[in-house]
Amino acid sequence: MEERDLALAAVAAAVGDVEVAKSLMELASAEEFHEVELAQRLDMTQQEVRRILYALQDANLAHQLRTEELEEGGRRVYWRLNLANSRDFLRSRLKRIRDLLIGRRRLEEFSEFYVCANDPSHHRVRSDDILPMLMDGGEVTCPVCGASLEPENREAMLSKIDGLVEAIDEVLRLLG
Repeated sequence: MEERDLALAAVAAAVGDVEVAKSLMELASAEEFHEVELAQRLDMTQQEVRRILYALQDANLAHQLRTEELEEGGRRVYWRLNLANSRDFLRSRLKRIRDLLIGRRRLEEFSEFYVCANDPSHHRVRSDDILPMLMDGGEVTCPVCGASLEPENREAMLSKIDGLVEAIDEVLRLLG
């Protein structure tokens, strides 16, 4: 994977938006840029841009370089992206996601879930949560469409999680 692709992936992961990441990467070709310039390019407020830049700073993917006081009383903050940290940031983020998936797998493996018989995306609930209703003789139905709830295919969910963990392991291997 090329370093520029790694940098784009890292910035997109940190800010949660690929288009914003692409605009940032275009500005990154310059030595430094300021918030106003980025806000104009992204058609965002300076406050929204500051949130993005501070998120990048927290991820060690951007640095404040200097502040310039303006005559009208405001200030302009200049920034630089720290793209050399992209590989480490991605590796760390992927390891954290992998750990979360493994924890989720344990929950899925040792819990039983019930889903809407008509459309599993309507409602999903753990058996522990519906057991009291069943003990009281109540019927457990989907709150969206009223269909009954049925046990979910646990193996399908475990297989999906395993596939995601394997994909992350492969990317981590490629990142070195």
